[in-house]
Amino acid sequence: MKIRLLSYLLIFIAIAMISCGKQQTVSIDIPYDGDKIVLNSIMTNDSIVYAHITKSASAKASIDSLTELSGCKVDLYENNQLKETLIETLINGRKYYISKSKTLSNRSYTLKASGGNLAGVEGTDQIPAKPGFSPLEFWKISNPPDSLKPYRMTIKIKDPAGEKNYYRLKIYSASYNTGTKRYTINKNSEISFSLDNFIDEKGVFGVVSDNLSRTGFFTDDTFNGQEISLNLSLRTASDERLYVAPELMALSKQAYLYFDSKKKQENNKDNPFAEAVIVYNNISGGYGIVGGMADSITVIKRLN
Repeated sequence: MKIRLLSYLLIFIAIAMISCGKQQTVSIDIPYDGDKIVLNSIMTNDSIVYAHITKSASAKASIDSLTELSGCKVDLYENNQLKETLIETLINGRKYYISKSKTLSNRSYTLKASGGNLAGVEGTDQIPAKPGFSPLEFWKISNPPDSLKPYRMTIKIKDPAGEKNYYRLKIYSASYNTGTKRYTINKNSEISFSLDNFIDEKGVFGVVSDNLSRTGFFTDDTFNGQEISLNLSLRTASDERLYVAPELMALSKQAYLYFDSKKKQENNKDNPFAEAVIVYNNISGGYGIVGGMADSITVIKRLN
């Protein structure tokens, strides 16, 4: 009973503080273990490796103040065998360490980085196989229940059996040039959508969310080894959407944990009452992520 009364009292105090309209500043002392290398690299199948390296900073520092590290030695290992040393390259004003060779699905890759008078770090992950998916239909309804979501799409996913699979879905704007007869995918124009539900041979299952988002994460917990359809609702646009490009990424478990925790942290950043989310880290001796993923992307034309 005392605990319940104390809980009510704390809630009352919090409400009173908010209703007074006064900003309250709370200082929280977050321990800092000292400077370490931050190694970030998301590796995609059949692509060269890009690694971004910075020096860590305390939680009080701005993310823009993180210092990029030059002159580092970054070695790439494939299935535990040294493959090459990455080359430092400047791209759009940012320093990256880049490989010459491309990664392959179902192989393990390790990055070992040292430099900046800091302790060396390393991270390892495997590149998954490309996901089996195909867009089935894309259409517009005349009187949608939600005017913000007039477009509908159905895609089919063929999930590999006997293993847990992790997915990320994005949808981009696309166009078609009748002169060159070529499609263009604009990856700078992500379309917000909602994951409505899944469908298998028995019917609708697993209603996901009615909220609009530019990225959808899900696993095959409810449809392992099956061929299922996924229904989506797409956000309206100032111009008619005639072509779109759905992209399904197969993620490694580590990449999934990283992206999912990062999204949750971003969603909670403006909510002082939300539980703190720590972004997943798999770097030994430092911070960051070495993750693997494989993409399938295609363009689909609207039916009506």
